[in-house]
Amino acid sequence: METNACAKLQFDEQDRLLNVAYQALLKAVPAANDPGITGDSPRALLVKAQRRWVDFRDADCKAKYQLYAGGTIKNVIYLGCMRERTQQRIKDLASSEWQGG
Repeated sequence: METNACAKLQFDEQDRLLNVAYQALLKAVPAANDPGITGDSPRALLVKAQRRWVDFRDADCKAKYQLYAGGTIKNVIYLGCMRERTQQRIKDLASSEWQGG
């Protein structure tokens, strides 16, 4: 039980940090395209990407959970996966590639 609680706290902290990073990036990414550029704006595409990333993370980690569904370690595996994927996404959102061109 304590291991599960610790894993949950670790994930919750990373999820909080992800939300901070995402909100900051949303404010920095243009809500409109430069003149002459068609299609969705960078901000609209970021929102779509983030939603799809959340779906990917959740499905990926649920698949790992299912591998251990009969064992007591299943929650630690799931929460560890969620934490690791979230930490990577924080790094992705902080990438200098988001500075634009």
